[in-house]
Amino acid sequence: MNTTISHSGAGRRLLVGLGTAAIALGMVGLAPAAANAATTQVITGKVVYSANPSKGLAKTGAIRLYSDACNLVKPRAVTWKGNTYRISVRKAGTYRVVYGNSSKSGAAPYGLSSRSCKVASRVKLGTGKTAGRSLEVRANARIQIVNKSRKSGESFRVYEAGTNRLVSKATTSGTVIHPGKYKVAKIRIDSKGRRVIVQVFGTTSKSLSKGKTVTLPAALPTKVSFDSGSTSTPQAFPATAEVSFGGGTAMVGQQLDAMPTGFPAGTAFTFVWSRSGGAGANGVIAGATSPSYTPTADDAGATLTVTVTATKAGYLTRTFTSSVTVAPGVLTVVSAQTEAGLGGLVGDLLGATVGVPIVVTPATFSQSGVDVAYEWTRGGDVVDTDASYTPLLLPLLTTIHLEVTYSKPGYEDVVVVRNFGILV
Repeated sequence: MNTTISHSGAGRRLLVGLGTAAIALGMVGLAPAAANAATTQVITGKVVYSANPSKGLAKTGAIRLYSDACNLVKPRAVTWKGNTYRISVRKAGTYRVVYGNSSKSGAAPYGLSSRSCKVASRVKLGTGKTAGRSLEVRANARIQIVNKSRKSGESFRVYEAGTNRLVSKATTSGTVIHPGKYKVAKIRIDSKGRRVIVQVFGTTSKSLSKGKTVTLPAALPTKVSFDSGSTSTPQAFPATAEVSFGGGTAMVGQQLDAMPTGFPAGTAFTFVWSRSGGAGANGVIAGATSPSYTPTADDAGATLTVTVTATKAGYLTRTFTSSVTVAPGVLTVVSAQTEAGLGGLVGDLLGATVGVPIVVTPATFSQSGVDVAYEWTRGGDVVDTDASYTPLLLPLLTTIHLEVTYSKPGYEDVVVVRNFGILV
């Protein structure tokens, strides 16, 4: 039985020609440049973590070298020995050095050695000289805004106290920021694209100077409530807290479960599922607000993201995301396809009789809405597209070919192939 089921050197010559004199002249012309290129200037120092100065930070972060004007400079080399760095610089001048590092460890959330290049200390470096510059790595802070009366189009900004320099945006889900003293304001963007202060935290005035100064300590989150005019320092969720999916391949028709792990008892969660790509509309999926979601045909080939917001009294509200790409589903056969009206075998082919209809009973599947398409061919030509076909008197050894395709949007096609010979 024949059945198939499938799922779908010129410079060197010039010097020789010019002779020894030319080479000598060339060497005289190149000597000063070679001497300058050989001069090396060095900036070196230790990197220490302010919360624990004895903690030796090795090469776990990135050293960045900037000019005095804060343009990124490519050094000749950067080497490390323990927590001591050494930057080889190509030429003398004034530089700024910034070290950045991040860590999953909740006990050591590293930040930047300075908030930005513009506030990093200058290092003056003479020709052939070595300058020392040790860097202190301070832990990051985190700020979360609480404001029930916030209107559409309003957002929050954090300004450096004293200078009123804009530092960062702030959100209701929490924003990482460098420790320090700040003013916080609610703003909107006017019709000309300008920021307009709507409210300053801790005052009815719209002047930053009259607002309360918010001190953000290292390694601790701070909640700023515009509603109560107060601040608090809730705990942060453990660094081990995360949201993941269960094992196996994500595919159409199979339930996905968002599983929060590593959270303290009593944590409450909200879930929002969104789609990017695939046949469906991008963005938040209407009604998908449960821990579980079953991908549909609209999700085949798309990336699904679940956004989980974790809340608990005394803790900083935090949002987690996890994404997965959805593969097409697989049709599950309940009963196999059969054919009636056949005799014995013709070689390894199913035997059909002239004038006797071959009737196909299609397969059934656990999924509903599966479409069936029939194609009967003889000698490469399509002779019928119905569920049955009556063989005609054919030349000896002629084969009748049947291909049945089962399809459903979002699922891989299932194709069943049969080949029939004519009984004589």
